[in-house]
This record gives sequence, structure tokens and C-alpha cells, in this order.
Amino acid sequence: MTTATTDYRGTMDERAAGSRLRIADLAAGAAAVLDVGCANGYIGEHLRRRHGASYLAGIELDGRLAREAGAHYDLMLEGDAEDAGVWERLPRKFDAVIAADVLEHLRRPEVALDRIRRALTDAGTLIVSLPNVAYWEVRRDLFFRGRWEYADWGILDRNHLRFFTRDSGRSLLERAGFTVTLVEPVFIDATGSRLAWLPLFRRWRRRHPGVFASQHIFSARVAR
Repeated sequence: MTTATTDYRGTMDERAAGSRLRIADLAAGAAAVLDVGCANGYIGEHLRRRHGASYLAGIELDGRLAREAGAHYDLMLEGDAEDAGVWERLPRKFDAVIAADVLEHLRRPEVALDRIRRALTDAGTLIVSLPNVAYWEVRRDLFFRGRWEYADWGILDRNHLRFFTRDSGRSLLERAGFTVTLVEPVFIDATGSRLAWLPLFRRWRRRHPGVFASQHIFSARVAR
């Protein structure tokens, strides 16, 4: 979900590592997909172009981005993911709902998750990505430098209202009535750190994804 202070337009770079392509892959087999906080519709455009998605809907708070995204979705709704009125305008249930880097922007993410749970089909999948506030660079700056500095992008995005680790992200979904079926770390090498290319560092991060992942991707189903 976006705000007026930051432009969250995105692209899908099929040569780059990161969460966006993996999220799209997890949603690729779904006939009907809802993209919550879809920004300018880059995930929807990719799903339609590369995977032939048959029905796409999007929700976006920023009116400028919603208008831009409308070209890629069968239904585009401008509004807040916590607003019940937005969800009442959806004409159907969905086989997959995507919330990519969205829940951390919400005052009450559990409210949006309740709406999502009701919008999923019985066998539907929720796909979520969350920044990892326990990432090693955040820990380093806080512990050694006493620094917690917000930025326009990233883990400490100035528009983030909530912060999550791998465990607290899972807990959020489970409390909202989901069973988490997959947790994947996202490792970004292009951080400017030489450590990222050391073999020992790469082994450490595989063993300790809660520390070395900049994001986590969660896949979940409605708990039965």
C-alpha cells in the first residue's frame, strides 16, 4: 500500500534476484488473483504477460498509481486495504491474494488480513512479503552506532508503521487465521557490502536466515 510521500512504482526485472519474481511465480497457477497494494501494477502486468492470468484485480491507495495500474487488471479499486467498503466491491473470491510489502504500511494489518481471508476460495493461497527488521545491517547500526535512521525505501522506510521479523511475521498470519505453508528468505547481494560475496558469509546466511535475509516471503492458506 502506498502513500503520497513516496513513489512506489515498480518493475519486474527478470534478471534480478529478489522477492518480486518469486511472488509472481507462487501466484502463477491461480486463475483469479487479487493484488493488494499493487502500486503501478507491475506484478499484474507480469502475471498477465508471462503466465496468462485469466482474472486479475488490484487494490491501491494512491490514486495516481491506481490509474496507471488499471491497464493491467480486469478490476482496479482505489482505496484503503483496511476499509470494508473496498472489499465489498469485489465481485468474486480469489485463488491467490498477493500482499507484497504492504502489511508493514498499515495501522491494523490484522484487519486487512481478515478481509483477505474472507476473499480467498477454500483452497486459495495468500502470498506475503515483509521486510525483516532483524536484518544484520539494521542490528549493526543500532548496536554499534546507536542509529535507527528512516529512509525513502527499504527496511526502515519512513512510511512503515509496523516492523516484523521472520517469527513475528509468521505469528501475525497465524493469529489472523492462516496456516503458514512456506517461509522463504530473500537475500540481496547488491548491498554494497563485500561480505555478501565471501563463501563463509554465504554459508552463515543460509544457516541464519532470520539475521541475513532482508525480506521473508510467506505463503499461507486459511486455517481449517
